[in-house]
Amino acid sequence: QLFHKNYKTTAITTLLTIIFYFVVGQIVDKKCAFHYYSVFHNQSVSEEYIDRPILESGYQIGPIVTENIANKEMKYRRYAIGGLEKIKYKPATPTLTKILLDKSELEVFRADAYEALTAFDTEETRKVLTDFKNQATDSLDKKVVELGEYFINNK
Repeated sequence: QLFHKNYKTTAITTLLTIIFYFVVGQIVDKKCAFHYYSVFHNQSVSEEYIDRPILESGYQIGPIVTENIANKEMKYRRYAIGGLEKIKYKPATPTLTKILLDKSELEVFRADAYEALTAFDTEETRKVLTDFKNQATDSLDKKVVELGEYFINNK
């Protein structure tokens, strides 16, 4: 259409394509999120690809992953926490805070939560992390901070 100088038709087509992409794309992403989670949970791939379904699904998978990371027995839990970090799903902050503060959790999960909260970099997460560091008096909490900082610095 541009070669025939039909600018009006080109503009309308472009506008409709953009609207379709953003409106329909969001609906499709939301509907596919559960299927991406199912792939994430049931896959058998090498370690470097485990979080791919979360990354490919994007922000829409956040609520499903957040709900499931509360389960201490979740398969691929570390990758799920890392996936939330990479898609920057900030509504996971309360769940990640709970994991960070739970002394019955393994240190590695707490450190992963620490790393994700650091990456979110909101006023709420900064306060949680500052309070946690200031109250880290026992060796277990200090180890979580040390491990979390190690993860952050060695990406």
